[in-house]
Amino acid sequence: MSGWTPALKRLGIWVAILVLGGACVTSSPGSARGSLYSVSLRQTGGTRVHFSQFRHQVLMVDFFTTWGPTAVITVPDYSKLYRNHRKKGLAVVGVSLDELGTKVLEPFAQSLEVPYPLVVASKQILEGSSFFGNIWATPMLMIFDRDGELVKIFIGHVPISEIERILLRVLR
Repeated sequence: MSGWTPALKRLGIWVAILVLGGACVTSSPGSARGSLYSVSLRQTGGTRVHFSQFRHQVLMVDFFTTWGPTAVITVPDYSKLYRNHRKKGLAVVGVSLDELGTKVLEPFAQSLEVPYPLVVASKQILEGSSFFGNIWATPMLMIFDRDGELVKIFIGHVPISEIERILLRVLR
């Protein structure tokens, strides 16, 4: 990288993170407490999203930051998956890890016309003591089956086709 400008070096690092960060992990959330259906988080507009409403649905939970470079890619991809599969029982919830909460989340949701609920991470999520365990990387996507059991965790940007392959299997 000797002839690269600082901006190109930063871009190269982000590309490497996006490409190498797309690893897939199959395990349950660490330090899990409670159940998926006991989770309740504040969404844009001030109302709460109670995860109990997603019983008997396949649920994608996306942990992201609005300032991260991958959010402008993954959120539109997840919106497309939601629109294509919601009638088959797919639900999606985006969980923002932004410290500024709804102050940054509401404009983000409006700019991308997100069709599913976006919520603000609780203190327990940020501390790693929630049902979801330690959210140590963003974006992190967890897919749960209709019984609330964890099927897959994806870290980083993952091709939409790979996520859809898992969803099609679980949505049957």
